[in-house]
Amino acid sequence: MTSILEFLSSRNVPDAEQICQKMEFTKVDINVLSALTEDDFLLNEWLPKHEDRMAIINWAKQIQSSEINLFDELPNVLNDEEEEDGPVESLLEEILENIEVQSIRIQMGWIHFDQRNGYERVTKTFGGGIREVECPSTSKVDDLLNLSKVLFFSRENMSIYGCWEEFDTTIVDYEEIFIGNSTIVEDLFDAGGRNGIPRCYLVTREKALETVDPEAFAASQRFFHPLAFIRTTNTLNDVEYNSGTDTDTDLQCASSSTSHVSVLETAIPSTVTSEDPESEFYYYGDLPDDEDESQVYSRRPLNVKRNKFTFYRGNVFEEMLQSFRYAGKYTCETVYIELLHPNGYPEQGVDTGGVLRDTLSEFWTTMYETCTIGTDMKIPCLSHTFTEEKWRIVAKILYMGWINSKYLPIKLAMPILEQILFGQVTSELVPPFLQTLSINDRHILSCALMDFTSVEKEDLITVLGNLECHVIPNANNLKVVLQEIAHMALIQKPYFIIKQFQTELNNLGKNLSGILTKEKLYELYKSMEPTTKNIMSMLICEYSDCTKYEIMTYGFLKRFILTTTDDLRIKFLRFCTGADLITGNHIIVRFSEPKWYNHYAPIAHTCSCILQLPLKYLDYEHFEMEIDCILSSNFWAMDTY
Repeated sequence: MTSILEFLSSRNVPDAEQICQKMEFTKVDINVLSALTEDDFLLNEWLPKHEDRMAIINWAKQIQSSEINLFDELPNVLNDEEEEDGPVESLLEEILENIEVQSIRIQMGWIHFDQRNGYERVTKTFGGGIREVECPSTSKVDDLLNLSKVLFFSRENMSIYGCWEEFDTTIVDYEEIFIGNSTIVEDLFDAGGRNGIPRCYLVTREKALETVDPEAFAASQRFFHPLAFIRTTNTLNDVEYNSGTDTDTDLQCASSSTSHVSVLETAIPSTVTSEDPESEFYYYGDLPDDEDESQVYSRRPLNVKRNKFTFYRGNVFEEMLQSFRYAGKYTCETVYIELLHPNGYPEQGVDTGGVLRDTLSEFWTTMYETCTIGTDMKIPCLSHTFTEEKWRIVAKILYMGWINSKYLPIKLAMPILEQILFGQVTSELVPPFLQTLSINDRHILSCALMDFTSVEKEDLITVLGNLECHVIPNANNLKVVLQEIAHMALIQKPYFIIKQFQTELNNLGKNLSGILTKEKLYELYKSMEPTTKNIMSMLICEYSDCTKYEIMTYGFLKRFILTTTDDLRIKFLRFCTGADLITGNHIIVRFSEPKWYNHYAPIAHTCSCILQLPLKYLDYEHFEMEIDCILSSNFWAMDTY
């Protein structure tokens, strides 16, 4: 990682050492960097600037490539009269024979099995697509599996279909024939299709189902030759195409320096009018002999529904409980959210980014207010109006929020989530329990734990009596008594609720414990908390000209974050990202001239987490007044400007 650090430092990339540590932790080296694209979400998270991503990918490709330029090598050989023993052709063949092929460019795709649709190719929209990468020419199946793991399962070994460890995996070639363990990539080079680049597919299937059977795989009626998927035309009967803006289109172009042919991969859904107008189907036909290769389209899962949910702002909690009542695993993993104003007009934004984070924030805020007890930390409580079914729906929304936005309700006491995910609690119970109490009760118990004689015994007995304590406290038994009370409050009383969460997460096909570890859960509670330090570390300033006004305005922003109240700090975070906690996004600060005279209001784009600050504030008080006015408002219009 030293060379990567030197390269990042040479470009003055902020937090270069921290970025290198993340790369080392996720095993992203020069070989992996050369295989990534500029739009890779992981690289985008580390390097928000597009120029930096382009530079490091090109640099990695140059470092990795070991090809010898024959046009530079051949003249040197020809000019050496002492070694010239044969014609030019023989010298060229000798040079080629001495070159060891260190790497080969291949294309990797992903095929996944589910019980509804069988074996289906995963498109870029769902984390798949065709990725063009370079790998050693001697790579075997195990090496390709490791490469696929990095490409399609990100740094947490997680995809929308589940965790890597939950699948049986194998590799097939472009004809969907299983590749033997002894086969190397170089052997596939001659069978790479028209573009001269070998193509392989990762095949995954849940271990809970049957293992991947080559015969069953080959006999699958849903599987066709990759060149047999073409866009349908309007000559088909009973087919009506909708080319409106609601149709998702993913376009990916891949090219190789070894070929003059560009491969155009795209997934274009065609809406078919049927008895169910909300369903979307995709037609795939045979490729005509005279069909141009640029019209070849990658396959998209059949019968994929756009799981679009529309909620009224201010009534998100009740509407989400109703909408996710019958939602399954697939629905929870593929959601699109649209919010409506109270007057019924839609807000400007439908996505799984800022709008989803904003929706989750409103849902859990209402959840804390209506279905939990506690102050700083919350404990779910039973109510005759909140049935068993509703608690299971809340578990679905917990799962959906983590899978799509890495949103975790950290205001729930951590021992409760530990019990839900792992079935046992290993962390301390007393500290989070004290966080659920009022400030006065917390102060009395904390002082008594440090020095029993420092508090009035009558006050201590009163506090413990309110907590249903039936033991007279003293200096020797107070710690044990508090542990028992904390266990009763955090585990025993909400145990029915905990069981509903556990049951529903298991019904979804996986428990989040396969994704989160106990150590990571503790780290998440620390890193997701909207503290001053955590928010400051999210800021990335993009100076345009590095003028004194930009430096001064950015200083005003940092001063505001350091000195404002906790409530306004949380509102600032939600204003910029849509979430009331830190979900791993950076806040990119940009500057612009005021839109019109005397207009200095900040503008935030929650989907891309961009904060746009007008320049030429008169002083800090002027800046604070403008941003306080925005954050104190009860309503924020989405992308008005």
